[in-house]
Amino acid sequence: MSPTALGTARAAHTLGSGRNDLGDHPADTPLGQLASLIGEMADRVDSLQEQLVAKATYAAEQLERVATGADRIRPGSTDGILQYQGVQTDMLAARRSDAIQHLKALLASYQHLTDDRSETPAPARTPAPVPAPTRQGHGPSGGSPRSR
Repeated sequence: MSPTALGTARAAHTLGSGRNDLGDHPADTPLGQLASLIGEMADRVDSLQEQLVAKATYAAEQLERVATGADRIRPGSTDGILQYQGVQTDMLAARRSDAIQHLKALLASYQHLTDDRSETPAPARTPAPVPAPTRQGHGPSGGSPRSR
């Protein structure tokens, strides 16, 4: 799996396989809708991870130029690389962190719901039949105790 497939990898790790396991539910059911949300959030985490890796790689390359003296056109100038790249990187890292937390919550909900479904339900308990109410003072013969 690529280093930018962070959301997909987390879903696969948590579910014990891949996102394909999520497709077993009809889309119009609660589990189907939750599975769809998990897929979307995994894609979102993957996208944010890809953007973050690209931003960090670019910043590292630019700073490497400064460190090796390859930026001699403007000696000592980073052209605001740290300031701009730092803010952008921090924002992406925060967005990715939020998305990961959301994905974790969705995966936990999915596991909870599917674990509940996999347990064998206890047999339904039927209440004991309630005897029909009898009128007070009438015995089995149907007459009143005074008439005897």
